[in-house]
Amino acid sequence: MKKITKRLIILIQFFCLPTFSQVGIGTNAPTATLDINGNLAIRSVANNTTNTSGLTIGADNKVYKTVLPVILAFQRMQIPPCNSISVGSSGSYTQVAAGVTYTVTWNVLVKDTGTAANLANNEKAQKLQVRYNFSPALPFTPTALFMTANSEVASDGNTFSLNYASVTSTSLTVNITRTEMNSAESISSNCWAASYFFDLMILNQ
Repeated sequence: MKKITKRLIILIQFFCLPTFSQVGIGTNAPTATLDINGNLAIRSVANNTTNTSGLTIGADNKVYKTVLPVILAFQRMQIPPCNSISVGSSGSYTQVAAGVTYTVTWNVLVKDTGTAANLANNEKAQKLQVRYNFSPALPFTPTALFMTANSEVASDGNTFSLNYASVTSTSLTVNITRTEMNSAESISSNCWAASYFFDLMILNQ
């Protein structure tokens, strides 16, 4: 009888516990449903490039859900060598961004020359319009992007201006113009013979 009574008391105490009790780890006075006073380690977390939600620590040391921008960075996007390509020329290469390997295929849509106010009559600024296709598709349609051209050679003085004409989750169309004139391969065309690159940062907010 005593054993039955003790078991009954234990069961009653168990079911009378508050449903939303606070649990403290490293503290006897928890201030949240789960209050951890110490380091927290989380293992084997999958990388998700499509989820814009994140966790932040507030001034009160509590964890809050917030919306964060998703950024993808592509290094060494190729600028085709102007001298040896024409409209319809294409090529491809691979890029790794956020752990995903992308095949980037470029295709020259426009090759043209134009005059500028600071150029002599026989000098032309060479322009390309290049479409870059991404496979697989990007995890989102970018809301903003940044491009910075580079030659990767310290002694190379060639400079470029880049802006984009259109962007989707599968393609990016870029207008590329050579902006300096001091080391033009040809006064009449100002084309460039080497392959150059630009770094691309894509943002989704």
